[in-house]
Amino acid sequence: MFEFLFKYSPIVFRDGLISARNIPQYTLVIALLLLICLLFVFIAYRNTRAPISIGLKSGLLFLRYFILFALLYILIEPVITISEVVPKKSAVMLLVDSSKSMQIQDAAENQSRTDAVKNYLWGDKDNIISRLQENFHVLTYSFNSEISALDSGHALQNSGELTDFANALSFAVTRTKSQPVSAVVLVSDGSVVQREKETVTQENDPLKLAAFLGQKNIPLFTVGVGSPIESDVRLVSVDTKPALHGNGETQISAFIEQKGAQNENATVQIWEDDLLVKSENITLSQDYTRFDTQLQTTDRGFHNYVTKVISAQNEIVTENNEEAFLVDNREKTGRILYIEDLHPWEFKFIKRALDREPLIQFTSLVRTGKDFYRQGIRNKHELENGFPTTKKELYQFDALVIGSIDASAFSQQQLNLIHDFVSIRGGGLLMLGGPKSFSQGDWQTTNLADMLPVALFGEEIAVLKSQQAIYRTPFQLRLTADGYRSPMLQFFVDGKENKKAWDTLPSLLGYQLVGGAKPGATVLASHPASRDKDEHVVIASQPYGRGRTMVMASSSFWRWRMRLPSMDNRHEQFWRQIAQWLALNTPAPINIEVEKNAFALNEKVALHLTVLDSQFQVLPGAQVSVQVKQPVGHPDAGGSQGDPPVGKTLNLQPVADLNKPGHYVTEFTPHHEGFHEVEVFVHKSDGGYVGHANAGFIATDKKREFLNPAIKENYLRHMAQLAKGQYYRIDEANELPEKLAVTESSYTKIVERDLWDAPFFFLLILLFFTVEWSLRRAKGLS
Repeated sequence: MFEFLFKYSPIVFRDGLISARNIPQYTLVIALLLLICLLFVFIAYRNTRAPISIGLKSGLLFLRYFILFALLYILIEPVITISEVVPKKSAVMLLVDSSKSMQIQDAAENQSRTDAVKNYLWGDKDNIISRLQENFHVLTYSFNSEISALDSGHALQNSGELTDFANALSFAVTRTKSQPVSAVVLVSDGSVVQREKETVTQENDPLKLAAFLGQKNIPLFTVGVGSPIESDVRLVSVDTKPALHGNGETQISAFIEQKGAQNENATVQIWEDDLLVKSENITLSQDYTRFDTQLQTTDRGFHNYVTKVISAQNEIVTENNEEAFLVDNREKTGRILYIEDLHPWEFKFIKRALDREPLIQFTSLVRTGKDFYRQGIRNKHELENGFPTTKKELYQFDALVIGSIDASAFSQQQLNLIHDFVSIRGGGLLMLGGPKSFSQGDWQTTNLADMLPVALFGEEIAVLKSQQAIYRTPFQLRLTADGYRSPMLQFFVDGKENKKAWDTLPSLLGYQLVGGAKPGATVLASHPASRDKDEHVVIASQPYGRGRTMVMASSSFWRWRMRLPSMDNRHEQFWRQIAQWLALNTPAPINIEVEKNAFALNEKVALHLTVLDSQFQVLPGAQVSVQVKQPVGHPDAGGSQGDPPVGKTLNLQPVADLNKPGHYVTEFTPHHEGFHEVEVFVHKSDGGYVGHANAGFIATDKKREFLNPAIKENYLRHMAQLAKGQYYRIDEANELPEKLAVTESSYTKIVERDLWDAPFFFLLILLFFTVEWSLRRAKGLS
């Protein structure tokens, strides 16, 4: 109707510039003519034959004046100046999102986003595509992580793993170099998902690419599809940690985000294959909820679990409510070597606690005069000469505990050996408090002082400070926030129960003097008189090289066992968890390191291999082979070959790391969901078998397209603005073909279109003439 009355669409009037062809050339003549006409009409209506009221006379005068002004408007020949595309001289590139988020059914009448796009572009005879084709060649493509040509709406799918705007716009930029493109139209929900491990650069930043199109005078128009989805529950992440209880328990922490409703009920379920292993009802708090639980796995090996959150509300999107995770419950044991000069209570109770721990083999070396008293040795010759002096001897152990013993008891060679044991071997080191520990044992002058998570005082300051009462009186150990979170110091998963368990422990009697925590250290516990966590440190840890170090600046933890009821095993649990942290994380000479235990499909997995001999020396001429066993059930897999079941085996070729002798790297890209087992086999140059190692990871459909499913209107609008285009919602984008036809680009021309002959003006003149004539006739006027 608008175009019938005014000849052109509203777009033309919004974007065009209205002017008059006869102004200013004939301004004086037209003004004079108008003045004469106005005067003549005024005189004509001043004296009428039949008497009429002043109101009617004024009305008739107004109608006649308006007719004169309308005729004057036609006389000046109004025109509208606008940019207009040269028909069929250029193309419009249409990029349509075909990622999985377009499956979401939140469009009109519960359509999927893809169906809404199909109806918009190809729906009826007067659809967008056919209207675009009146002026342009239309180049239609679908995009997700790849670009595909689209011949029709039937070919549009929505199965892409991610929305890669950068790839789509980069493709558009490339095509504009070889083809005349007037504009680019991008239809999407705006759920941009960056590729894993991708760094944003000039070449892959969608906003910079959009701005580049604008600089090239190729506007980008974005059409948004979808809804804001104001109510949604999303499982953000699932973190796992071994519970360090030695009974196959794993700590599970699930982080759940809730939008919209508050205090909604939900059920958290954990599944292994088709078996429901745990289900708990929770109440979701506003924004984020942390759900902690423990999962006990009795069978050894790798276990693939899935966490699901089932919300009580009716959600539009449920694909973001689950996440898979892997539990490594392989049997592990570790050896700890404890060395002590005295024979205090602490050693006695540590030994009792660890002798009952099946995962730890506890070996002690207590000096008695010139000799050592050995316990837990494997044969009569082990440690017969005291503390090891060679790698072959020391590297049989996974962790080292140094009790109350002077640094002078060790040669420089042995101190260097301990340093390499931690930094190169990757072992654990714990230094306990005691009369001959830390500065009182002159350890501050050794290279081991650099490894500890706390600084050590000089001898004079140490003697002076040790005389202060605070170091010799009873105190209640106070955990820091990091301490409460550490699996080493967790008696219970529930935070309140764990805090209560620590608050009710008996007091310790005095603690060892140490300095402040080093920058990379984690303070786990301190004296209650501390003003901050770095003052009066009692327990602290830090990574060092490939290993880890820890200090426990007291020798009175045995008091817990003496003062607790016989059935209370908190003292034993404390030492077992400390021992597992020290010893069970020590790498073997042949080892596979995987960055994480869960990867997205088609995400590159880097496998880092360590291949050393038993003394952690490089194996010259080592022959290294790597195998990846894929999950059963995919088209390329064969039958089951183990537990958990695996399918087809792929051989990978590792490459030596020239900067790190004894280290190799290889890559693998998983294309199928499920558990993947990696094995490395090592042989000598003569073919002799050295050893092997294995690791595992899972590949899952991360459903990243559903993590933030709401339409991203601001992002789409910003892209369009940078490219000198415009953003439309899909239900408001019917005018897009007309807008493109008048949008300035490299393929438009400036034209003038006449407005004087628009039907609206003639109809208006006719209407006013009719009204004026009817009024005059009614009053008997000529």
